[in-house]
Amino acid sequence: MKFIEFKKIFEAYSIFSLSDIRAVESGFYRERLNDWQDKGYIRKIINNYYLFTDEKIDEKMLFFIANKIYSPSYISLEMALSYYQIIPESAYMITSIATKKTMRFQTSLGSFSYTHSMPALFFGYILMKAHKHFFKIATPEKALIDYCYYKMWPRGYDDFLSLRIDRDILNDRIEKNQLKSFAKHYNNKAFAQRIDRFLEYSTHA
Repeated sequence: MKFIEFKKIFEAYSIFSLSDIRAVESGFYRERLNDWQDKGYIRKIINNYYLFTDEKIDEKMLFFIANKIYSPSYISLEMALSYYQIIPESAYMITSIATKKTMRFQTSLGSFSYTHSMPALFFGYILMKAHKHFFKIATPEKALIDYCYYKMWPRGYDDFLSLRIDRDILNDRIEKNQLKSFAKHYNNKAFAQRIDRFLEYSTHA
């Protein structure tokens, strides 16, 4: 398969894997990918995942890439909190929740980290548009729930202050009854207490 033909077939994918290619052409030689990389036609993300070098990369595209290269997963934790402007700083790492084991990838596009979740707790995300694709991201409530659960946070008021949460945006974006409803799925008394502390701190003068 020549590159012009290859691009016509896989351009709609944006991100493609070796298995995607071999589903179309079972006898595809992997060495061709190395050749196309050397020529600057495609770019490797991680092993077996590639994209075309003329693909536009922005924050939403990075979210789609995060979903794609380690699936099933959804954007959450610090990155989602930053996306919703609940915390002021931009997160330097694309943070996700995944049902596979905890993993981290350092790539030419950035850093991607995945925190393991039991399948029963893999919920609370929505689909958002990224150009011609969609990516999964936690709702504001689930991003907070994930942060409190997986970071064992907050232990005290100083923890709450350290995250520098914007309380005005928090109260505008977070439905507290939804937060409490999500927390019930965990059947964990200590975790429920952390959520109660969070709600107390969020209204602290």
